[in-house]
Amino acid sequence: MNPSPLPLNERLAALDIIRGIALLGIFLVNIPAFASPIFIFQLYDVPYEYKGVDTYIDLFLLLFVQGKFFTIFSFLFGLGCGIFLRRAEERHYFAAALWSRRMASLLLIGLFHLVFFWYGDILHVYAIGGFLLLFFYNRKTKTILLWAIGLLCFFYLLACMQFFIPAHVLQEAQLEYKALHEHALTQYLSTYRQADYLSWLLYRLNVEVVPMLLNLPFSIFPVFSMFLFGLYTAKKELVHNIEQNRSFFKKIQLITGATGFTLTIILAILKLEILKYGLYQQAAIHLFTNSSGIFLCFFILPPYCYSCNFLLTLRCWVCLSIVEQWH
Repeated sequence: MNPSPLPLNERLAALDIIRGIALLGIFLVNIPAFASPIFIFQLYDVPYEYKGVDTYIDLFLLLFVQGKFFTIFSFLFGLGCGIFLRRAEERHYFAAALWSRRMASLLLIGLFHLVFFWYGDILHVYAIGGFLLLFFYNRKTKTILLWAIGLLCFFYLLACMQFFIPAHVLQEAQLEYKALHEHALTQYLSTYRQADYLSWLLYRLNVEVVPMLLNLPFSIFPVFSMFLFGLYTAKKELVHNIEQNRSFFKKIQLITGATGFTLTIILAILKLEILKYGLYQQAAIHLFTNSSGIFLCFFILPPYCYSCNFLLTLRCWVCLSIVEQWH
């Protein structure tokens, strides 16, 4: 029996719509990286300063976009994995082999993109996380949920460790990074503006590709935890019974919304420097950006599901009305 693409009438269209919205948000966040040397600033932990209207655009993206949509997309990836494996098993396919083949293809595409085109590739991270999901698919839902929460807590524990670095040590490190950053920025701009493709590629391998791969063990934690939350949702079949689980979703919204918006307000206060945290200011901004994004992800998802289902129902009603008029 040869596997074939899923028929359109069996796809969960609401999830496809949300996935498209998430991709739009990810695109908006990455626009500065397409047109500026922001990577070098991030690599040496030096804040990138915007001027004029760009300052307000950056603030808007930080508060309402950054960290919000990649979490939604990661959640949907884990959810899609759970649905894919379950449907493959129902059709008596070798589900693990099919999924592994997909992840292998995704990994190759991602590494090709990372090495030859752009440092901001996320596909290789998703592919590695996708392979790891196979170890959790047959686990109990409670186990999956505990791992998701545990990995997320471990990630934030690691992120908080920088607040325990003595101020004088952090100050010396920041001064050293700033000096290295100034030299690296000059070379970075020169290479991007003047070098031929081969020279640019060799330069990137050392400056961009290697740091991104070395950072993979740390960066995969929040992504994979969202994969597990999505897998948990698929195993519980919550998205197949949205209306029946409305009260559960409302409770999740109440908790995550209150927490997420509180963290976003704190983030705005830090970004506008109403509250100053000295040498730890940027670390605090990064922490609250990521944490607010996680909570607001779970706040945003249920309304998206309700609205998408409503729009799909409305579309079907309009189509049926047109068909009836023709007949």
